[in-house]
Amino acid sequence: MNCSKCNSPLGAGQYCSTCGLKHEYILKACNTADYYYNQGLSKAQIRDLFGAREDLLKSLHFNKYHIDARNLLGLIYFETGEAVEAMKHWVISINFEPENNPAQRYLNEIQADNYIETIRQVVKKYNLALQYAGQGSEDLALIQVKKVLSMTPNFINASLLLALLDMHAGRSEEALETLEGVLKIDRFHPQAVRYYQDLTGEIPLAVSGNSEVTVAKPEEKKVKMPDLSRYMDTSKGNSHMVLSVVIGIVIGVVVMWVLIMPNQRFNVSSDYKALQTEYNDTVAAKDATISQLEEEKASLEEENKTLTDRLEVYAGTDGEDGMYDAILKASSLYASGDTVEAAKALLDVDEDRLESDTAKEIYSTLKDNTFVSASNSLYTEGKSTYDNYRYDDARKLLKDAYKLNKDNSNALYFLGRCYQRLGNNDKAKETYEKVISKFPGTTRASDATKKLAEMGYTVETTEESTEE
Repeated sequence: MNCSKCNSPLGAGQYCSTCGLKHEYILKACNTADYYYNQGLSKAQIRDLFGAREDLLKSLHFNKYHIDARNLLGLIYFETGEAVEAMKHWVISINFEPENNPAQRYLNEIQADNYIETIRQVVKKYNLALQYAGQGSEDLALIQVKKVLSMTPNFINASLLLALLDMHAGRSEEALETLEGVLKIDRFHPQAVRYYQDLTGEIPLAVSGNSEVTVAKPEEKKVKMPDLSRYMDTSKGNSHMVLSVVIGIVIGVVVMWVLIMPNQRFNVSSDYKALQTEYNDTVAAKDATISQLEEEKASLEEENKTLTDRLEVYAGTDGEDGMYDAILKASSLYASGDTVEAAKALLDVDEDRLESDTAKEIYSTLKDNTFVSASNSLYTEGKSTYDNYRYDDARKLLKDAYKLNKDNSNALYFLGRCYQRLGNNDKAKETYEKVISKFPGTTRASDATKKLAEMGYTVETTEESTEE
C-alpha cells in the first residue's frame, strides 16, 4: 500500500518512507474518502449536484488518488457547464491512473466534437459578461450571458447571472423562469434557492421522481362566514338601492378624475423622465467607454509602431539584415580592404534610428572613411561600363556612386545620360534638372542644359527633393 499523502511505498512498521505517515492514518483517510464519495454519489443520483460536489471535494481532500470521486466530480462540473474544471480533474485522474480510466473516454468525446473551441468562447464571453456587470453596463452583460447560454444551456453560473440581471431590471417572470431551469439541473442549489425565495417569498421544493419544481402550499386561512341574521331582503327598498348605486358611481368617477388621474399622469411623467435620464446616463457611459477604448487603441497602435521600428533596426524586414547587422558587415568588409562593398552595406543604415552611441560612432567613422572613395570607384566603373554601351548596368553603378556622395556631379550627370540612352526621357529630364540645380555654374550643369535643349525641354531650375 502507498501513502495517501505522497504516494510513496510504506516501509517497516507501516510508516511512510517519505513523509512518515502511519498506516492506520492512511486507512482512516481512505475510509473517510470512501464515505464522502458514497455521500456525493447518493446526492448526485437525486440531482443535488451542489451538495454532491462539496462531498466529492471532501473525499479528494482525504484521498487525492480516489479516481472514482475525481471522475464523478468532473462529470458534475461538466453537467453544470463548468467544462474547464471538469477537464482539469479528468486530466489529473488520467495522470494518476492511465490504464482503463473512463476519464480518457470523456476527454476523447469532447475533443471529437470539437468542443474545446466552444469552451474557449464560453469562458471568454462569460468573463466579459462579469466585467460588464461589474461596471454597471447591465444591457451589455445581458447580451454576453445570453450568448453563453445559447452555447452551453446548462451553465449554472451563467444562468444565475442572467437571473440576477433580470431581477435587478424588474423582470421577475423571466428571472423566475431562469431559476426554475437551474433547479431542474441542480435541485438544491443554495444560490438559486435564495434568489427564488427573494422573488416569491417561498422556498422551492424538489418533487421526487421528476425534474419539475414546485413551491410549498401556503396554510389555509379560515374565512369568517357572514351573519345570517343581518341578511337583507333584496325585494324591499330597490329604488333606494338603485339611487345609492348611481350616486356612488358618480362620486367614484369624480374622485377618479379629480384625485387619481392627475396623480397617474404625474407618475407616468416622472417615470418617463427617470427612464430618459437613465437612458442618457447609459449612452454617456457607453460613449465614454468607446472614447477610452479608442484612446487606448491609438496609444497601442503608436506603441506598436515604435516597437516595430525598433525591431526593424535590430532584426530587419523581409529577410534582410538589420541596421546593426549592416554595420557589423561593413566593419568586416572595411577591415578586409573592400571599401566599396563596405560603403554599400552602410547605405541601408539610418543613422537617426540607431540607439547606441557606439553604433553611431562606428557608423560615422566608416562613412567618413569609405563613402567618398567608394563613390569615386563606382563612378569610374560606371563610366567605363557606359562607354561600353551597357547602359542599364552603368545606371546601377552610377546611381550607387551618387548615393554615396551627393557632391559627385559626374556620377549624377552620366546617370542622366544612361536614362536618356535607355529611352526614359522623363527620368533623364529630372536628373539633368537636378544637375543644373545642385551644381550651378559648373561644366556638368552646362552639359545638362545642352542635353535638355537637345531633348526639346525648357530648362527648369526647381530643386527636386525626391530620388529614385
